[in-house]
Amino acid sequence: MNFVGSGHEWNGISLWINIPLGAQNVFVFNQGASQPKFKRAIPVVITASLCDTLLILLAVLGVSFIVLTLPVLKTIMFTIGLIFLIYWVGRFGKVIQGI
Repeated sequence: MNFVGSGHEWNGISLWINIPLGAQNVFVFNQGASQPKFKRAIPVVITASLCDTLLILLAVLGVSFIVLTLPVLKTIMFTIGLIFLIYWVGRFGKVIQGI
């Protein structure tokens, strides 16, 4: 959907940028929709915003290059991520099964 020359060059791009919803976006949306008061959804919105900002800054600053050039650091980060996921599945696995 690229309407070059018609003044609508960005229509197709904006459509494809806005259509996909990631898991984090769906989670934030569900929290906002399910909370009776807006202030109860604020912690989720702030946490997601801070995490996104941090990841974008790290990507822009070239941390991925450093991680990929140091195999030990890459292994440490994968291990920390695995431990984090195992922790959350262990903690919330029963809650998810009850849904």
